[in-house]
Amino acid sequence: MIGFIDVATAELAKLVDYVITYPANEQLKFYMVADRFMYNAGEFPEYEDLYKELDQYLATALVEVEKEADAFGEEFANRHKDDKIHYFVGAGNQYGATYSYAMCYWEEQHWIRTKSIHSAEFFHGMLEIIDKDTPVTVFIGEDSQRSLSERVANFLPRICGKYNIIDTKKFELKGISPEYRGYISHLVMHAVTQRIDVHMEKVNCHPMEIRRYYRCLDY
Repeated sequence: MIGFIDVATAELAKLVDYVITYPANEQLKFYMVADRFMYNAGEFPEYEDLYKELDQYLATALVEVEKEADAFGEEFANRHKDDKIHYFVGAGNQYGATYSYAMCYWEEQHWIRTKSIHSAEFFHGMLEIIDKDTPVTVFIGEDSQRSLSERVANFLPRICGKYNIIDTKKFELKGISPEYRGYISHLVMHAVTQRIDVHMEKVNCHPMEIRRYYRCLDY
């Protein structure tokens, strides 16, 4: 059993066979381990080439994404700081991004109500509650399910005046081969949303580390 633990001395560390601990980048750690298992099983022939590029270029590329996304993040925060609810839509590895961003960031840390929905399900109910003033953000990645989110993005301008499209394809990612961009598009999206969070925290005067109940009450 493998445990991904921020603090190596945590009680959970005593219950697992292997402990992987590092104080940040939890998304990257999960994928690195999963990729290695696939490589060991002969299911990931591109592994060595991909990780050679990631070792050399990923950190710098993500920093550049954050720099480029900062102005957008500020505009986004000012536009949506008073939202009563915000809908996040995504597919492929971006669905995990929408799910965690809606729940773990906007609800837990910003205290703004949200809903996350898979792009394939948008046209099975959600579209009927969208109007010109409904805040909706679509995350578009670069994997095989990209077209599902593009369909939503192409439809929204017809009914909504408060939508946002965040497309990882718009960022350069210098040094990363086109065929590998899909593997890391969730990391690119995280770099973008980090800039939103910084500005949302500022405009709402609400530090993201504040909790009312989480780890404050017994449950």
